[in-house]
Amino acid sequence: MKILIVFVLLSSNVVFGQQPNSDTSIQQTQGRDVDYGLLLTKKVDTNKKRYLNENKRIKVYNSEGAHASGKLDILSPDTVLVGAHKIAFSEITRIHVYSRFFRTTGFILGGLSGAINLCLVAFGYPEASLMVLPVTGAFLSLTLISRRYDIIDKYNVYFFKLD
Repeated sequence: MKILIVFVLLSSNVVFGQQPNSDTSIQQTQGRDVDYGLLLTKKVDTNKKRYLNENKRIKVYNSEGAHASGKLDILSPDTVLVGAHKIAFSEITRIHVYSRFFRTTGFILGGLSGAINLCLVAFGYPEASLMVLPVTGAFLSLTLISRRYDIIDKYNVYFFKLD
């Protein structure tokens, strides 16, 4: 019976994780013929440059502290679409760029250790489960690692067209 419960829980995660994304913001930008990107340069040392192409996962903040996260889509040099939020670029004060390596590694290792933790509880070893739980949290915290770019104080942002 315990094996059946574990199998149902793990298979439902796989099934629901494969549902298509019904985000309409992706459909709005597919017909565009010009793609943009962002160039971030330090105000002090202009030799250090960071390029942000579209579809990069970011989080942006405004001056009030409100934030939006999702994939970057540049509609025009004045307007940015982050996830499902349309934001004027003049309102953005800070950008966090997430590393693809840390996100995928954190989700994979966190999911594996979470599955091990679930199996330990299902098979009657809750004490061992308590030792695996901090490892799961540590792996999942890898997904939060990002680079922070403070646009007002430290970085200049320029738009460029991708060829």
